[in-house]
Amino acid sequence: MTSPRTLPDLLFHACAAHPNHGLTFAEAPGSVARVPYPALLDQARVRLAGLRTLGARKGDEVVISIALPSGFLPVFWACQLGGMVAVPAAPLTGSADTVELERLDAICRTLQRPVVVCDDRA
Repeated sequence: MTSPRTLPDLLFHACAAHPNHGLTFAEAPGSVARVPYPALLDQARVRLAGLRTLGARKGDEVVISIALPSGFLPVFWACQLGGMVAVPAAPLTGSADTVELERLDAICRTLQRPVVVCDDRA
C-alpha cells in the first residue's frame, strides 16, 4: 500500500491497516470515548451526505461549532472527504450571550456564505 498523501487517504489507510484501532478522547470530565476508524469513516460519510443536502460542495467553507469531539470529528472528516474547508469555531453555549452570536456572525461575514454546523446546544 502506498503512503497516504491526503487526509482522506490517511483515514482510508487507517481503516484498512488498523480496523480495530481508533481515536480516544475525553467527552466530559471523567468520561472517555473511543471511536474505531471504520466507524469514524461511516459517520463522516453520513455527515458528508448531510452537508451536500445543505448545498455544500467541494471547496466550500463549513463552520463547525460543536462542543464535543464525538460531534465535531465526524463533521471535520466529512469536510475532508468532500474537499470542503473545515472552519472550527468555538461552540455556542445556548445562552442568550450576544457576544457568541456576534462572533459567529463575524466569521460568517468574513467567509463566502459558509454552511454552519452547530450542536443542539446552540
